[in-house]
Amino acid sequence: MANVRKVLVQIGLCIVFLQPYKIFGFEQPSAEKAGDLAKSSEVQLGLTTSYQGTNKAGVSSEALYSLDFELEQHFDSFGLFLWLEHSSDPKVNGVSVNFENANSDAGTTSGKVKGDIVSGRSQVSALYLFGDQDALGEPGWQLGLMEVSTLIDSSEVANDETSQFLSAGLVNNSTIAFPDYALSGRLQKLTAFDHLGHRLGYRLVLGSAAGIAENGGNYADLLAIKPGSKGVFAAAELVHSGHSHQAGLGYWKNSADDVQAYGVYLSLDYLGPYGDINVRYGQASSLLDARQYPDAAWPSQFVSLSFETKVKTGVLNPGVLGYGMSFTRFDGARQEISREWEVYYRLPLYKNIYLTPSMQRRNLIDGATRQQNYWLPTIRLEMYL
Repeated sequence: MANVRKVLVQIGLCIVFLQPYKIFGFEQPSAEKAGDLAKSSEVQLGLTTSYQGTNKAGVSSEALYSLDFELEQHFDSFGLFLWLEHSSDPKVNGVSVNFENANSDAGTTSGKVKGDIVSGRSQVSALYLFGDQDALGEPGWQLGLMEVSTLIDSSEVANDETSQFLSAGLVNNSTIAFPDYALSGRLQKLTAFDHLGHRLGYRLVLGSAAGIAENGGNYADLLAIKPGSKGVFAAAELVHSGHSHQAGLGYWKNSADDVQAYGVYLSLDYLGPYGDINVRYGQASSLLDARQYPDAAWPSQFVSLSFETKVKTGVLNPGVLGYGMSFTRFDGARQEISREWEVYYRLPLYKNIYLTPSMQRRNLIDGATRQQNYWLPTIRLEMYL
């Protein structure tokens, strides 16, 4: 598989250098010269770096980076999406290890396990086909290797760990037991019923419950589909959207042997004149046998509130100020409530370069029952080509 990854990387680099008008901003050829506009390509290269610290004694500050290469190729009636990703190694005693889910962009690729740490590496994170886009710009179907957490529970306000919140509890609903990058399919039609600007649609997702991380980064195991051996992840979501809102109500189930959970969730976006708001709620249950899994704990209830607004910064484009908080209740062997909030300010420095200082406040169990609150300041830098 190492040779396969090298070949894919080389193909991606060739595409980059063959399309300088996309990377360096040169004007794309006119329709007469370019031919059929339905057969077009879009390429993006992004680098995200972060430096995160904490006031918890004995925990090391951490500098991390991730590199993303995305290619979207459009044909007559379908398209192909490729995502190559590389991330650095989290520190053995760094912030992201001691504070679970405090940095959703840390260790996103699944390399070799060193002790309790998963090392960074290069990987193909997504490779899938997609169908024609509807009136809202959404593809009608997708099939292949995908990041499952992007297929449902979507939000314009809190759904991107590189440009919005770092905390996982403000990126997705914590009660949903998403697999990692996994073989999946999504069928959706957000304009199934359209009346006076109000649309009611649906999303249906079915995929393997064992993604790249669950298979230890082994693509051969990822592709080896044996009925009943890995379990499935399935979800159904109703989506209602209007001029200033989008609401999703869904049901999900993960049948992996060590998960066996199901639940319902709600996500609501409201785009207002002074700022945008997202509200999420989730309720989940587990079917695990407590005698077989005595140490199992799962998030059973979740609620979050996120807000973002544009702030003028002189001659630059408006910056974005975001604030969010979430609460997660755990059941099983570890019965507790996780509380976290985060505030960030995303400042545009130059064209596609952004600097984002942020602050998180999170609680940790210290000892048998005592909880301690800690501060996690972060500086994040994004660059896109």
